[in-house]
Amino acid sequence: MFDNIDRKYNTHAAGITLQANDVLVNEVRTLRDNMVIKAGNIVKMDNCKYRFYENYGIIIEKGATLIANNSEFKNASDNVPFMWKGIQVLGDASVVQT
Repeated sequence: MFDNIDRKYNTHAAGITLQANDVLVNEVRTLRDNMVIKAGNIVKMDNCKYRFYENYGIIIEKGATLIANNSEFKNASDNVPFMWKGIQVLGDASVVQT
């Protein structure tokens, strides 16, 4: 069901749209756009490090799942005054989320 992806990047990439049920392992990436996990997909991250520029972050669409184990998400640089946007989970506010 899941494909293990062991990628190490130290690049300043555009955003990522994750549409497949993947396991991301040891990935290191700095993003200049949002990481989007598309509806209906489960993405697992193990030992990953993601940095985001100002106003960008992770968007988990309704019906998608992110499982992050021993992974880190933070600003693109420790020496700048801006904040990354964080993790936005889209769903239905009238339904209990588990």
